[in-house]
Amino acid sequence: PTATPLPATALNGSLAPRSGVESLNAGFLPDPYWTVLTGGGALDVTASVTGADCIGYTHGAPDFRLNWSGESTRLRFLFAPLDDDQDSALIVQAPDTIWRCNRDFAGGGYTRPQVEFINPSAGIYNVWVSDETTPDQTVLGVLYVTEKMYSPETVRPAAGTDATSAIDGLTPQVSAFAFDSTAPDPYAVPGVVGGGMLDIAAQNPACPGYVQDQPSFGFMLPQPTAHLRVFFVSDAAGVDAALIVRMPDGSWYCNDDSFNTRQPTIDVIGNFSTGGVSIWVGSFDANATIPGTLTITRGSASPLDPTRAAPTVG
Repeated sequence: PTATPLPATALNGSLAPRSGVESLNAGFLPDPYWTVLTGGGALDVTASVTGADCIGYTHGAPDFRLNWSGESTRLRFLFAPLDDDQDSALIVQAPDTIWRCNRDFAGGGYTRPQVEFINPSAGIYNVWVSDETTPDQTVLGVLYVTEKMYSPETVRPAAGTDATSAIDGLTPQVSAFAFDSTAPDPYAVPGVVGGGMLDIAAQNPACPGYVQDQPSFGFMLPQPTAHLRVFFVSDAAGVDAALIVRMPDGSWYCNDDSFNTRQPTIDVIGNFSTGGVSIWVGSFDANATIPGTLTITRGSASPLDPTRAAPTVG
């Protein structure tokens, strides 16, 4: 079936996706790619799509859009809700407008959904996540895209790392915004609170500090950038903080002190991925609270000069 242009009554793949866009080419690395999604909604999927597994309640706009290119034998979409007691379903519209849905992966009795395309066509894949039974329910979880034989049960360990698997895939404490060409640069976020009970250094010394499993802050990076800088300045002088940044492609960056201060700075250079960026502010005492200001810039602002304007491009 073809979606109508009325987002309130039907799934509409022409609308802007709610949780981002990603472009992947056959043979992409790292595999699996993953991103955090928030699905669910008031729209009855059966009003737009027919099929035994095309069920549940979601929004008219896609939750995610994949621009796929190249030749591959397999393309899989898998969804793992953070609450495994919540039944969710996947609805995917392929470039040929064919719809494929799944609510319970049948390969082993799993309750997490999986949709697979054999010899996938190049083009746009629109993805929706629904709550199987209840309207207006938020479905929070992680969407995985892979060319490999991962199942909904095996993909999570494959996507994690020893240092950061404990904090993978959670939404930030502070609502995300889009750091695009119209956003102020530098962009300062006062009132960010760091610290927690999770000892990241015990898993990997390269990422020091104690954090909460939930990110301290998150934002969308809709446009590729050659240089992204994130730094944190605590409200109290001399307080030692740490930073962990996860980029949309799954790369992790960690830092403690910078610019001869105890304030952390992370420079992400040459990572042109777009999508959700998650940031954790850590402390060096378990469960300590560190309030301060987080700053994001494409320029040279730093803990020593946090308001220095980024150069104008163009």
